[in-house]
Amino acid sequence: DMQVAWDVFKIFGYDRVLVMKFLEDNTSYVVAERRSKVVKDAYLNNHWPASDTPSSARARHMKKMSSVVVDALDPPAALITGDPALDPNHILLSMSNLKSMHHCYLEQLGIRGMRSSLTVSVLQNGRLWGMVCCFGRDPMVLGAHPRLAVEMLCQAFSTRLTVLGEQAQVLHELKCAELKIAVANRVTEAGPDATACAEALCTPGATILDLLEEDTLGCCVVVDGKGVSDGDT
Repeated sequence: DMQVAWDVFKIFGYDRVLVMKFLEDNTSYVVAERRSKVVKDAYLNNHWPASDTPSSARARHMKKMSSVVVDALDPPAALITGDPALDPNHILLSMSNLKSMHHCYLEQLGIRGMRSSLTVSVLQNGRLWGMVCCFGRDPMVLGAHPRLAVEMLCQAFSTRLTVLGEQAQVLHELKCAELKIAVANRVTEAGPDATACAEALCTPGATILDLLEEDTLGCCVVVDGKGVSDGDT
């Protein structure tokens, strides 16, 4: 995460680069940050509410990989059509690179002392993992080629996240298989005695609790009316 922030910061020259990760409750937090010396306040490990990136915005980020603000102080240009019967207000520009950002977002940039921004989506297994957010104190024009370059950089990051996630899943499954074998061996060694069998399932090192979900605090094993507990019960 930190390497991605550093690469974008070094190549594109924004004053602050954040790598944001979305949590299961749709809140987000900053997992990596790079900033210039003139930017004093740090956002690393800060959490942001789900309302900062509503569901409609997250859905758009899944389809439109990047968004750019050249200058937050520039007034938006009116949309002029060649057909008088065509109402410009009914033209959808969500996927257009020329679409002006929402005024609330532009106001937030000003409050934070920034005038330009670049936001790039980071996907993992087809889901929005997070975003790389860049902010500049001065206006910054980012052409098509630099934007494509940062999108490719973030796509490489997305691929790496997917590979690491698959590796972690494989390691987790291997660990579960080893625990199941260890627990089964203990039960076999305990023999037919009910109390010994229950104690074998709760002996530290390889217990039935190790095979349950990570947020499980405790369990109780009852064999032929004999009970043994493990953890908080």
